[in-house]
Amino acid sequence: MTQPFVHELPSFKELIEIIADEASIKDPALVEKDYWIMPGSSAPANSGNACGHLQR
Repeated sequence: MTQPFVHELPSFKELIEIIADEASIKDPALVEKDYWIMPGSSAPANSGNACGHLQR
């Protein structure tokens, strides 16, 4: 079974807000924008995961 994409999680908006707060970014929309335009950046190196799937 495939793991869900991060943006499919019910807590996605909360996650974006937490990241924005931790990075001192005033507008959480900037964090979400980066999520959508940088599809492989959230994947750990050598994970084989370049599509934003969660690893367990």
